Amino acid sequence: MHLTNYAINKDSENYVDSTEVGGRTFGSKRSYKTILAILEEEAGPQKVQKLQSEIHDIIIKSICMV
Repeated sequence: MHLTNYAINKDSENYVDSTEVGGRTFGSKRSYKTILAILEEEAGPQKVQKLQSEIHDIIIKSICMV
């Protein structure tokens, strides 16, 4: 059976339940929106836009391969 990291980590004593404060998720399991906000703070909006564009390209190419 395949287990994700979350399936294993949720039983850890270090696991923190996710809570949302001001539209941002905190805890052991974060939303995509929160990750992008953190990256934007650390690297700037231009790099986040480039990252999202590259992710979009990968998705399109993966669908085309199917």
